[in-house]
Amino acid sequence: MAKIKTGIFLVLLLLSFSFARPTLIIMDASGSMEDPMDSGMTRIEAAKIAAKELVNGATDEVALMVYTDCDWDGNPNSGPIHIVVDFTMDKQLLKQEIDGITPDAGTPIAKSIEEGAEYVGSTGRNAGIVLLTDGEETCDYLYPEELAQVAESDGVEIINIVGFQLYDDYVKQDMEAVAVAGGGSYYDAQDLATLKTSMKQAYSSASGSSYSCCGAPAFALAAAGAIAFSGRH
Repeated sequence: MAKIKTGIFLVLLLLSFSFARPTLIIMDASGSMEDPMDSGMTRIEAAKIAAKELVNGATDEVALMVYTDCDWDGNPNSGPIHIVVDFTMDKQLLKQEIDGITPDAGTPIAKSIEEGAEYVGSTGRNAGIVLLTDGEETCDYLYPEELAQVAESDGVEIINIVGFQLYDDYVKQDMEAVAVAGGGSYYDAQDLATLKTSMKQAYSSASGSSYSCCGAPAFALAAAGAIAFSGRH
């Protein structure tokens, strides 16, 4: 009986990880990301640390997009809004490219979501989006329902937004409206610790899987849980 229970437990754990979806991480590289925090660390430095920790625990493919300024060409593979890394499980490559992000100018949130969705559609995947921003939209107008419809038509199943050191409640409400319209949530972060937590929570929700702790693969954690469960029976 103990073996049967252990087998069921392991299967359930494995199933909880098997439905993970690919996730597109959209990073803010606007000029304000160079602003220092109270700790002396800049926002972009904190964002890189949090993003790399997210990648370490990713349980499915991750792609990386960066936005640095307003972009009107509509091409997700070129311009100020562009894909840096295609969907991959190569965590070293992702972290290397995250380290290479350099802040520039504006905050094109709407266009980033549109071009991110276009990229997802071009890959034929159904994916989630996690977008990080430290400011309000500066390039366009935000139309939450329209953005959500465009994203959904391209295979984006959920949009989560992480606001980093957003102090204006109206801006937070705008970000939340976009996330909710996209089937997701808004996560608030004010320092490195809360940014790490918010990024991981946003990823878990967007990918549809539990976050993998400490760099250990999800299946390894599931197996360890099953062994521990077996030892108690």
